[in-house]
Amino acid sequence: MGSYRFILKQNGTFFVRFHFFSFKARGFDLKDANFSVIVGGKLVLNNFNVNFKHSNNAIIKEFILKVESNLLEIVFRPVNDSGFGFVNGVEVFSAPEDFVVDYGARFVGPFGVKEYKNLSYNVLETIHRINVGGMKLTPFNDTLWRTWIPDKDFLVFKEAAKTVVSTHTPDYQKGGATREIAPDSVYMTAQEMNRDNQSILASRFNITWNFTVASGGVRVRHLVRLHFCDIVSPALNLLYFDVYINGYSAYKDVDLSSLTFHMLGTPVYVDFVVDSDDSGVIQISVGPSDLSSSMRMNAILNGLLLTA
Repeated sequence: MGSYRFILKQNGTFFVRFHFFSFKARGFDLKDANFSVIVGGKLVLNNFNVNFKHSNNAIIKEFILKVESNLLEIVFRPVNDSGFGFVNGVEVFSAPEDFVVDYGARFVGPFGVKEYKNLSYNVLETIHRINVGGMKLTPFNDTLWRTWIPDKDFLVFKEAAKTVVSTHTPDYQKGGATREIAPDSVYMTAQEMNRDNQSILASRFNITWNFTVASGGVRVRHLVRLHFCDIVSPALNLLYFDVYINGYSAYKDVDLSSLTFHMLGTPVYVDFVVDSDDSGVIQISVGPSDLSSSMRMNAILNGLLLTA
């Protein structure tokens, strides 16, 4: 068993990232390692194995968690006495104070939507971080050194979506999203309803994405953070749409004008909490609201964070 200890200048929410890349050295094959990782007394990886049979890429495991001590200990514990663990790199750095807040998240399920409290006390493992409508963003493009993946491979029906790109820098407002929540590039691109496709325009339709998550019969609670910035409307109060998660109504009649202090091009995000099912998929959809006029029927999404 090995451990690292970090002295922290302040308490709060922290990012903890582990970098893993297996190779053979000194008679050890790192692919054979099975171990658990405990961060601040919280189990974050259980019986973990870095298996590169189908990939030669490094693995990054990222966790967002609240630390209430000035000493953070990270423990690597082999699964058995003869086993071993390893890590190639560790990052520990503080998140912005309001990166995870304890109020305002919407818990979505078969019994409707209700408020989810004390979100910051959960250990959040990043599963997907998506730049919707845009290109891959590397840590060089992000103030918190994050990677954002394009959404194309997650779209269920690609013909339903149309990429839109803004040339204007987002207008950040106090109380809304910041560049630490998501960088400019996320809020400057989006997918909107493809109203140019006449074959589907005759019917109301949604844009839908499927994201893989762990399956196996154990229900896991997920944070779904959706990023929005109205870069499609010529004026305020023209865009109304609905959000669905796993087929459940998560947010009806979203009006970005009211959420963004009556400003266009202003970033905002909404947090949802949902339990996984046996499908191994979290499905996100956006579609027109009943408040949408036939001339202004549209829905957008700029970015997504999905954690477990």
